[in-house]
Amino acid sequence: MVTPSFIMDTMKELDYRYFTILDSNYNVVYQMFQPVSLEESVKRMKKFLENASSAMYRIHIYPTNEKLKNGEPKSQGFQYEIMLTESLKDNKPNPQEFNAGQMNPQPMNGMGQYVDNIMTNGNSMMGGVGLDRYLGEKDKIMELQLRIQQLEMEKKYLEEKLERRESELKKDFESQLSTENRIQGIINNVLPTFMSGFQQSPMNGVGSVAPIMDNIMNTNTQVNPKEKVINAVNKLMQVDSDFPTNIEKLAKLASDKPAIYEMAVKYLNNL
Repeated sequence: MVTPSFIMDTMKELDYRYFTILDSNYNVVYQMFQPVSLEESVKRMKKFLENASSAMYRIHIYPTNEKLKNGEPKSQGFQYEIMLTESLKDNKPNPQEFNAGQMNPQPMNGMGQYVDNIMTNGNSMMGGVGLDRYLGEKDKIMELQLRIQQLEMEKKYLEEKLERRESELKKDFESQLSTENRIQGIINNVLPTFMSGFQQSPMNGVGSVAPIMDNIMNTNTQVNPKEKVINAVNKLMQVDSDFPTNIEKLAKLASDKPAIYEMAVKYLNNL
């Protein structure tokens, strides 16, 4: 963790005038991506820190205000964590802070050394704890509490990230499965129409191709018509992004307007 002044000094030194501030739950509470001067950006940062509630914040600073299509900042920038307290916001000395220069009275009747010893080490006869030791232990407890809070935040962030990733993978899988099922349905629906069209349409003077198709179906060395359709579909999918819609239109044309469809088949056979 760092202090607010360190972040603002870094902004000034590196000219990082754009920033985003998140709370402990990773919610955006304030951001600045307007094209303003560095002085104005630092002023806005300072104003927020002076008026924000005492809590833990994550502050991201960036060199540019460019963003990706999803709204995330394009540049990496730097990330800092601060624990905002009233003393940091006010930037005033704590009146309860122990000041040895002001609170060290003159020895009185030989008691000065005894009082200093109690303040430092505590009164062992009364089971007391020295002020220095108390403050030191208090700082350690505060550091442990902050570390626990930081780990909980990181845990929640990783859990949310994992949940989002699982959701994305599930959507991709469902989309791919839907596309495959749709293509298979198109093949099953269109194949009989194709085969019927070929059987009814003469080709280069040949009265009927039905015997030829029977030979193809009964010959192991030849490619199965269904496999031919699947191969053709795979090739068309690579060059035609709207192929499922187009092939559905073709099937509908064969059903609703067979005469036009037969003309299209004859044209293809003559190529």
